[in-house]
Amino acid sequence: MSDTPVDLDSLFKEQSLLQVYIAAPSFFQKPFNKWTVIVSGILLSVFAVLHMSIVSFRDSVRFPFAETFLLFANTGISLAGTILGFLIAGFAILCTILRPQTMIALQKIRNKEFDCSELRLLFLVFVDVIIQYLALLFWSMVVLVCGGPKGPAAALGILLSKIHWFLPFFLEHVLFVLWSTWFIMLALYLKSFVFNLYQSLLLSIADALDDYDRDKLKPPAI
Repeated sequence: MSDTPVDLDSLFKEQSLLQVYIAAPSFFQKPFNKWTVIVSGILLSVFAVLHMSIVSFRDSVRFPFAETFLLFANTGISLAGTILGFLIAGFAILCTILRPQTMIALQKIRNKEFDCSELRLLFLVFVDVIIQYLALLFWSMVVLVCGGPKGPAAALGILLSKIHWFLPFFLEHVLFVLWSTWFIMLALYLKSFVFNLYQSLLLSIADALDDYDRDKLKPPAI
């Protein structure tokens, strides 16, 4: 492996965060993530369908969508701002604990499943989580700006209600289901980030121990 040339061009293949997101491994490749999101989405969808279709249920459970979405937006901004600081710090720790020799070795190892080096894959996974929380921050800011009681979203709702009262009501339920499911996905993304950081720490320790063992095997200098 030491004679294998280091392919540095692949590290600069992505030129934007969108390209990084596309190149990163799919979140749904892990069965636990996939089924947790599917079950959560189904349960939320069942609630939404029942709330839209059963009049008695809709009248007994008055759901304040506007207040809920503003609460979601404020929570998203607070959560994204806090977690992004943690993620960036974790990414800085990753770059610090991995020695140049370790990075070169990881760059030479090819991951056949994703057709890229282990080093590039490691960075893609880390940055993918950061992109998700940046998207949450951006979306939450948009909702706060446009989602006020007299904002563009309210005006759009009035226009749609003139076509049919059910249109804005339906869109509110769809947005509620998607946004709530996204929050669950973000929690799972954070779980994956912590595990990847844990694996990186173990890799750094193993690399240091390997060097220590090699030094012990060297013959003493004469």
